[in-house]
Amino acid sequence: MATDHIRVEGFRLLARPQQLGELGKTPAGGAARLALTDEDKQARDMFVSCLEHAALRWVSMRLATSSVAAGVAMIWNRWHQAFERKSPAGHQSFLEWLNISEEEIVTIRSRSA
Repeated sequence: MATDHIRVEGFRLLARPQQLGELGKTPAGGAARLALTDEDKQARDMFVSCLEHAALRWVSMRLATSSVAAGVAMIWNRWHQAFERKSPAGHQSFLEWLNISEEEIVTIRSRSA
């Protein structure tokens, strides 16, 4: 697939992290978004929107049909297993942040146990 037609607009690329940083901004210049707050929900929604706009669903579908899918799946599964083992609550929160359905979260976490 030729990629010579792809162009990245730098100002748009840099605007996303800056917008995200505004949510829950602290006086010291950092950000503090506690889980389940309005700022946390806004940040998760913004992230999901960015992924959708970046067509990452297409990329994931493409990976699923490629010869590297098995290797990617193995690494992904190991990552989930480590996350589940080290921080079950953090893993749950991360999956919710990705806007994954509760049913799929249960499936992912049961496979990771």
